[in-house]
Amino acid sequence: MQEETLVLKQQSQFIPVQFGTRYIIEELTSENFDEFTDLVAEEYHLNDPLSIVLGATSTGYREAMESLKGIMLSQNQGFIARCTNSGMVVGGLTGEDYQAVYDFKKDQALETYYGRLNEGKQILYDRGVLKKEWKISLMTMGITRSTHYQQYIMTVLTYNVMLKAKHLGFEYAVAEVNHIGTYKIFSKDSHKILISVDFHDKYEEIKNNLSQEEKDFIQQSGLSDYIFFMKLDSAIVKRQEYLKSKQ
Repeated sequence: MQEETLVLKQQSQFIPVQFGTRYIIEELTSENFDEFTDLVAEEYHLNDPLSIVLGATSTGYREAMESLKGIMLSQNQGFIARCTNSGMVVGGLTGEDYQAVYDFKKDQALETYYGRLNEGKQILYDRGVLKKEWKISLMTMGITRSTHYQQYIMTVLTYNVMLKAKHLGFEYAVAEVNHIGTYKIFSKDSHKILISVDFHDKYEEIKNNLSQEEKDFIQQSGLSDYIFFMKLDSAIVKRQEYLKSKQ
């Protein structure tokens, strides 16, 4: 009986889906979490437009990741992408229960950012757009190294998070998107925008302190955060078709 139980558990394990040989997709675990934290701390405050606007720092992201380690790992929906040549982690994305509550009070900039997202989430529940009994996975904390093929890596990571969420019994997913490149990918798949959270007011407050390069990057990338909604079954099919077309 014990052997049969072991076999069943092995069969139920999730195996990340790979596309190509340049990157290896791994599940986010306690063994590689520090590498993901390093990536977030090195890249997010430089390559995320809203992080620049809000003044988020590398130290702030590192402390936030360390404080969230337990909940991120317990959700069991995170993935990283590792370059096969260098062995370096070049991308990561987490999937988490949309009902979860996060504490970013260690960093004022991140508290402002996620505070607005939580306000938007509450509006969706209050208006009945989303129902609390639905099992919804939130795709967030997506980041890639600026030196690598960002959109492709993020697409593969997103696909794996979708598959893992479905594997765990989730029926729906929402994606938090604040970069125009990722926005275009989700829009192309005809996913519905539930709400947008605007940060133009914060930009006006600090724009005189920014370099021209930072201003150009922000204008090209966008000043709004969008929450896309999707049914996992159809979203998985669309993402799979897209990735196969790129092989």
